[in-house]
Amino acid sequence: MGELARIIATGVIWVGYTLLGIAMFGMALASNIPFFFLVALGILGVLTLVAALATSRVWLGLPRAAAGVVAPPVAGTSFAAAPRKAKRDVNARLARLIEQLDEDELLELETLLQAGEEDAISR
Repeated sequence: MGELARIIATGVIWVGYTLLGIAMFGMALASNIPFFFLVALGILGVLTLVAALATSRVWLGLPRAAAGVVAPPVAGTSFAAAPRKAKRDVNARLARLIEQLDEDELLELETLLQAGEEDAISR
């Protein structure tokens, strides 16, 4: 999302929030019933949290998988090839991580793996 789109989205969120707040408090004051004012205050608190969460998602983004968005395939690849590529990437990252470990860390990792295998076998 581009910078201008983020600014526009943030503006829409907070202008909508402001208009809802003004409308709620206007109705609460017009009714002249104190309980409605407290209800409006509670609703405004919830709307504040929702607007803040929406703004954070606009600026920080949402992971594509969590958002339910499927990325279009790159030219020359198919959707069927995507899991294989992801598995290759994970294997490459794991290999790089293991290369960075020192002897003590490798020994600790092996011990943990063996303990996990023993637990799985005993079940």
